[in-house]
Amino acid sequence: MKPKKEKINHDELFAWEAPTRPFKKRDRTFFQTVISLAFLLVVISLFLREWLLIPPPVMSNKITTKGIWVGDTFFKFSEILQYWFEKQLENTVLVLLTQFGTEVNVVIPTDKKEEIDTVLRDRLVFREKPLKNFIEKIGDWLRKSVPLEETSHSQNTKHTS
Repeated sequence: MKPKKEKINHDELFAWEAPTRPFKKRDRTFFQTVISLAFLLVVISLFLREWLLIPPPVMSNKITTKGIWVGDTFFKFSEILQYWFEKQLENTVLVLLTQFGTEVNVVIPTDKKEEIDTVLRDRLVFREKPLKNFIEKIGDWLRKSVPLEETSHSQNTKHTS
């Protein structure tokens, strides 16, 4: 049996029509800003993947008469334009600039820097101080201006006071 529908008389006090949810029409700049911020977050996350808490794997590197092996990748001396050394996160890094414009960073033992330099100087162009582009200059400035961790100098001054 169906229940009977009773007709109830309601006196209308106020009535209106409205969308079912809040809405604001957005212009093109809003979507460009959202997409730009999302892209920026993706780029930042790609850079941060190298500095996660997990230490990097150890790989074998060697210099031969024909070029340099970095793990399983071989770089011919003819493909390398120049090289230099940098200090990164308390490590000595051999930087190889290839003819394709890419930089290959290879962590080396600090005590082997002179030996590696002697072997490479006969075969490659050594650059004392590499030329930095605009982005690298901004990155260096940010690293100095906004340190993510305390340096050993600032830690020493805290302990002595």
